[in-house]
Amino acid sequence: MTIRKRGQNWQVDYVDINGKRIRTTYKTKKEAELVHAEAVTSKAKGLVSSVDTRITFEDSCKYFIEKYLLINKKPKTISEYERIINKELLPYFKNRRLAQISKLDVENFKVSLIKRKLKATTINKYLIVLGSIIERQVENEILFQNVVKKVKKIKSTKYVGRSLNQNEVSRLLDVCKEVKPEFYPMLFTVLNTGMRRGEIVALMWKNVDFDKNLINVEYTGYKGTLHAPKSAKSVRKIYMTHSLRKLLLEYKLKSGKNEFVFSNNNGTMLDGQNVYNRLFKPVMKKCGIGHFRFHDLRHTYGSFLVENLVPIKFVQEQMGHSSSQITLDIYTHVGDKSKELALNILDKIYA
Repeated sequence: MTIRKRGQNWQVDYVDINGKRIRTTYKTKKEAELVHAEAVTSKAKGLVSSVDTRITFEDSCKYFIEKYLLINKKPKTISEYERIINKELLPYFKNRRLAQISKLDVENFKVSLIKRKLKATTINKYLIVLGSIIERQVENEILFQNVVKKVKKIKSTKYVGRSLNQNEVSRLLDVCKEVKPEFYPMLFTVLNTGMRRGEIVALMWKNVDFDKNLINVEYTGYKGTLHAPKSAKSVRKIYMTHSLRKLLLEYKLKSGKNEFVFSNNNGTMLDGQNVYNRLFKPVMKKCGIGHFRFHDLRHTYGSFLVENLVPIKFVQEQMGHSSSQITLDIYTHVGDKSKELALNILDKIYA
């Protein structure tokens, strides 16, 4: 393998493991040396050295979106990845040639995010998206390796969710009646079913079976359109409490002939983000019980069931988890309360 100067440019000349002669030309010696080093490493590892030096980072982003993202991911994930690509990755790496992006470049990108004081989970998410974009080109044999894999993620504490206690739930419902009474039926439903935000905005009256006391979760809503739920297990039947059944029957009489259980003024599906910003957030702030997410309402429902020794299989089915082990892993933090309750029950039996 050799590097030689050709006029104003530099040429890399080598034979890959398949006996194919590769000649590529670069404007600077540094670029040529980088490709030469990659070719030597790849040949030593028995990899095909077919790096395409013409493809740019912008080209790779377009390929990633069209050939991978739109085919394999759900709308919410697509929207989030496109935001990261357009607002974070493209402005930083711009139209650089993909083969020129080194481990040091990725490290510098990570440092720039740290200087902006972004959360560790956010920075790691950006690195995951960047790595996924480059990995597609490694699979296409456009690149030798994915340099993002050499960059360490930032250690972060995973948010396990907050479960409200009974007093906090009572406070939440009381404040909701006062601040956003129109949100009360939805809030009460989520606390009694553990439905996700997308599932609750997509809930239609045809999915509420008052005769069998069931809510059939069949869709999730995102930006005004219906989609398949998060997973196959998310399509499920949730048993209604008597108080929830009573509330929804009364609410149906008031809401008229709208298709969706909780709809906007036009009778169409609510936007999940608007529900969070205009309804949930004002109530949460007014409560005075600290910060919690909309998803923590679901977490509260699951915790109440586990704390009161409801069979884990039933909890799994109500929550739409793919396995009971996932349910157990999520609600391990309520184990002490469950143990105490179980021991109290045994005391009453054998006392």
